[in-house]
Amino acid sequence: MVDKRKNIVSIAAVLLIIILLLSTISFNETSPISRNIRIVLGLGFFVISTALIVFGSRYIIHHFDSQERSGRTMIRQLEERITYYQGINDSNLTGYLVFDRFHFHIIDANTVSSIILGIARDALIGTDIRELFHDIRWPENELPFHQSELQYSTESGSVITILASMAQLESHKHQLAVLSFTDISNRVKIEQALKESRTRYHNLFHSIPIGLYQSTKEGLLVEANSRLADILGFPDVSTLLTTPTFKLFEDERDREELIGLLESADGMVVKETKLRRYSGSSIWARITTHAVLETQSDTRYFEGAIEDITEEKNREIEEEIIDKLASRSLRMDTVGKLAGGLAHEFNNILAAMKLRINVCRINDKAGSNTSDLDYFDGAIDRANSYVEGLLAAAGDPPEDPIIADINTIVMSVLDTLPHIEGKSIEQTTFLSSEPLCVRVSAEQITFVLTELLQNAAQAVHSKGKSTGKITILTARKTPGRVMSGVIPFYNEPHASITVQDNGCGMPPEIVDRVFEPFFTTQEFGQNRGLGLTRVYGIIRQHKGGITIHSKPGIGTTAMVFLPLISGNERPVYAAAPPQDDDIS
Repeated sequence: MVDKRKNIVSIAAVLLIIILLLSTISFNETSPISRNIRIVLGLGFFVISTALIVFGSRYIIHHFDSQERSGRTMIRQLEERITYYQGINDSNLTGYLVFDRFHFHIIDANTVSSIILGIARDALIGTDIRELFHDIRWPENELPFHQSELQYSTESGSVITILASMAQLESHKHQLAVLSFTDISNRVKIEQALKESRTRYHNLFHSIPIGLYQSTKEGLLVEANSRLADILGFPDVSTLLTTPTFKLFEDERDREELIGLLESADGMVVKETKLRRYSGSSIWARITTHAVLETQSDTRYFEGAIEDITEEKNREIEEEIIDKLASRSLRMDTVGKLAGGLAHEFNNILAAMKLRINVCRINDKAGSNTSDLDYFDGAIDRANSYVEGLLAAAGDPPEDPIIADINTIVMSVLDTLPHIEGKSIEQTTFLSSEPLCVRVSAEQITFVLTELLQNAAQAVHSKGKSTGKITILTARKTPGRVMSGVIPFYNEPHASITVQDNGCGMPPEIVDRVFEPFFTTQEFGQNRGLGLTRVYGIIRQHKGGITIHSKPGIGTTAMVFLPLISGNERPVYAAAPPQDDDIS
């Protein structure tokens, strides 16, 4: 269309030039052309000029009419586009700026854009859009972006963040573009506040001194904090999260029981159980948890807290043992006082009987009653041994105490231990490298060690092993709570003697009664049941303590505690070097 118009203009220009030449010739009287011919040429010039003027005017009028119709069509299409991008009204809180793609002048703007930018709509029209958004780089042949976050400084000096989208509009000759944008400053503030809140939550979650977790019903850990990883001994949280929860329970039945409680309970469930650490060791833990329901009947996941209560549980167990042993001590004190009183009275009767037997021996000059008197005399001697055991249970102070090294007494007992018939027993001795000086009756402590070693040997033999093992240890104990709970010097240094065997062991109900007078697990007539009663009384005479721990099939450990002397007092006997022997 443009080439056709150029051709028409070129032809018209050539005709005008020819006409001008002809008219110059026709109106020049000196011209050799005759007058008639000049008249004809003049008339022709007039006719052609008139035709050109008429047709040129019509063409110009038609051209401007076409341009007007094209402009109206463009404006109508533009209005339709603007109306579309404005969303018919301004209720969608989105601003629109329509601008010339080449000159960047704003052609139209909606009310929302005026509110967001803080500029009147009339003032926006004709403004170079590049002056509003300085941080946009405008390429020559393409739009700078499709969607982006922009910073805009208002006239008041405040900075807002807008989310802008840019699109191009085609309209015949003109290329227009529209910039749609929304003020997201509040959203950015909310996102920043949310980010800060998440950071605070993360710091709190991982710094709280209690283990926190979230797990699925199937046993997968969804989340856990650093404290829980520390409690369970894992190197980091990520390693912990890869471990199924059933592997964390020492007994998987405890986990199944916990899940059953959670599914039947409406609120929190608290359970104390043993958990397995990363190293394989176990700890006591208190789990406080609840089920998060997706629906009223379907469990989504579990979440809760885990505390390491190993020390607390150990204290409870220790206090329970202390209470039990304190109760035993009170019972033994009562029994000892009763036995001591009876023993004193019975001893008086035995002394009178002994005196009467001696009188009978003097009067029996013929010796006819000697055998009967010998029998009575032996019975009285046996009765006296019972009396001595009962008197020992009464806890009377030791006779003739001396300062001695426990190591020396132990070695002396091992050297003079009576022969034990039967199978060989391996004996291992570990003596303290430093002297353990105590104020004791050497004879009584010798009896204690002999009784404990004989009981250990009998336990090993009764188990039926071809070779048993007995271990003797001595050590210095620093101040602290001693498991017996009845030792008056638990805040002072003390010496310990340990006799350990791998014999048949005893159940708890037997251990609780081993110190009672006349209690024995052996057949009638084999043991009077006063050996450990005398041991208990002797240790109490020395203001010491004794504990016995035993497990059936595993063995027994007896520990004797005696107070160490203070000051620079030297023992009567020096410590003997440690050695290993066999009791055979």
